[in-house]
Amino acid sequence: MSDATCVWFQRSDHSGFWRRLAACLIDAAVVLGLIYAVAALLQRAVGPTTQPTAPVQRSFGMLLGAAGLMLVFFALPYHVGMRLSAGGTLGYRLVGQRLIDFKGQRPAFGAILKRFLLSLMFPAIYLVLIGLMMSQQPAGASQPKSSPTATRMLVGLPLMALLFSGMFASYWTVVRDFRRQAIHDKWSRTWVIRANARPAGAGRLVERAWVLGPVIKAFWDVDPVEPADAAGAVRAPQAAAQESSVS
Repeated sequence: MSDATCVWFQRSDHSGFWRRLAACLIDAAVVLGLIYAVAALLQRAVGPTTQPTAPVQRSFGMLLGAAGLMLVFFALPYHVGMRLSAGGTLGYRLVGQRLIDFKGQRPAFGAILKRFLLSLMFPAIYLVLIGLMMSQQPAGASQPKSSPTATRMLVGLPLMALLFSGMFASYWTVVRDFRRQAIHDKWSRTWVIRANARPAGAGRLVERAWVLGPVIKAFWDVDPVEPADAAGAVRAPQAAAQESSVS
């Protein structure tokens, strides 16, 4: 990569934890709303079924398949397609932030896709775990004391809590990181800044190590070119080495 077009931003220009979390929740609500609306229309078109209730295993197998289709037809076009536009997703527009690369421009399609795929890690783990747990139940087992709905709630609620805890922990790295990057930002070499932020000056690419427990991951960062700018960046080199370490 060339340093010729690199730019850097002050830490205050990078979008903080609560702003980013608000954008995430808004975008999640939009996608879930679209999925619910389409599901309601399909259910109305098909009409009520007269078949007996399917076994729990089959129900959750259908759930996993439906979740995969929903991600392909709703979440991926929304998150990837909208971020390729000038304003970003609806959540980004409402909270006033934008996604950039090391040039201060909208990232390329490949970087946005990588970022989105990593953000699916916790939902994917949730679906796999819940599918494996429900598959342990014998296919012919009777369920006189509990309905499939109650079983879904008993198994799903703790796993849903685990899912949101993992997502919260992923975004919590924004608080400790000097550039306020989450894990998927570092992996895709992207940054989230305020919509009205302007570059503080020319930058240069540097490679740093990010420590997450026993895992050490190298990533690209942007530092000021001029020594005077580096002084105004407020402890950037030292803080990046210290605050990127998560124990």
